[in-house]
Amino acid sequence: MYLVNILTVLVIAVFFSCASIPTPVPGQEYAKVQNIYAEYINIGDTYFKLEDYSNASNYYEKAMRNKKLYWTAFYKLAKCYSYLSKWDDALPMYKIMLKRDPKNASIKASIAYIYSMQGNYKNAKESYKLLVEEQPENSQFLENYIAVILADEKNFKKNEELYISLMETLKTDFADSKNIERFEESYKKLKGEVKTENQAPVS
Repeated sequence: MYLVNILTVLVIAVFFSCASIPTPVPGQEYAKVQNIYAEYINIGDTYFKLEDYSNASNYYEKAMRNKKLYWTAFYKLAKCYSYLSKWDDALPMYKIMLKRDPKNASIKASIAYIYSMQGNYKNAKESYKLLVEEQPENSQFLENYIAVILADEKNFKKNEELYISLMETLKTDFADSKNIERFEESYKKLKGEVKTENQAPVS
């Protein structure tokens, strides 16, 4: 009986001593890890707002290690690469996003813009052509399409009729566009350069 009482006291003592030791809450460590990755996103967003895209991209890359935040961080990282003019890094990321969301006009426009910044005017024109066909009410897509045609100086003569047609649409459907005058000035300069090139040399 004495031994039973002693054992009971010991068991009770052990129980209460264990109660004083911090016991990990189930899932607590997982929650901490999740919070860390969420904080990476927040820090990245802060740097992004400060236009420090290099540091922002570093934190978005860290956040991509988390499956739940992967695509959010992926999109933000692609935007950073665009702002950093890292076109070769940004383009494949936007293409991946477009495969996931084929109807997303914003992603399509980003891809078209990247093509134009790379000097890949052929793909840029094709991309903007599709955007204009899909959303004829969007003046920005039409204006960007015209801008790319003007930027592609080597193929100016071949694209001239297309330029004229698109400008007619711009003047008719978006008469208040502030870019009409600028486009016309660029067109005149290109016409002048082409005429100069085609003139016979003076003997």
